[in-house]
Amino acid sequence: MNTQDFNYFSFAALEADDIAAVANSIPILLGAGRGGRIIIRKNKNLNIRRFFNPAIGGGANRLFCVWKNQSSPHIVFLTSNDDFLTLCNALSLRLKYNFVKCSLYRQDDIVYPHYSFHYTDCNKGKRDIIVYKDPKWMFYEQGTPLPFEELSLYQNRLKKNRLNNDIIITYLSYLGINFYTIDKEITESYTICIDT
Repeated sequence: MNTQDFNYFSFAALEADDIAAVANSIPILLGAGRGGRIIIRKNKNLNIRRFFNPAIGGGANRLFCVWKNQSSPHIVFLTSNDDFLTLCNALSLRLKYNFVKCSLYRQDDIVYPHYSFHYTDCNKGKRDIIVYKDPKWMFYEQGTPLPFEELSLYQNRLKKNRLNNDIIITYLSYLGINFYTIDKEITESYTICIDT
């Protein structure tokens, strides 16, 4: 995967081995099944690009995808056509694992980008770093910095340079995640569709 492949992409990396437990927990945690239809399908070929640049708001179906790859065997990746930070927090509480959730943009193509790096350690707490434009550039951070963070970046006079794709990808590498290969050598994947 390359950052030139999308205008916007958001995903999470969950420190979990059991992908089926993650896939089966999603409808339960979202309260699905109350008059809606749930489809959990094991994929033969995953096309992660269908989750790039999701339309915002108004959709009847919520679509989630979870997958594992060879280069990160103890990570379950998650993406959706919907915002899913609350879901990640609920999965973390239910299954007791740590996770990172990131949002990346191609800044030159988006009027109001929103870069985010969120890390939850289910035993120690949460860390959030966010830079967004609406209409001015804003910077927000909360929680104890992680050992690998380059804190001097957050003092940059230009707020838009305090967090961006390159910084997020570097931080992911410290967590053992190679952003450029998350969609390569997929070993197992599920798509979960919740029709409300």
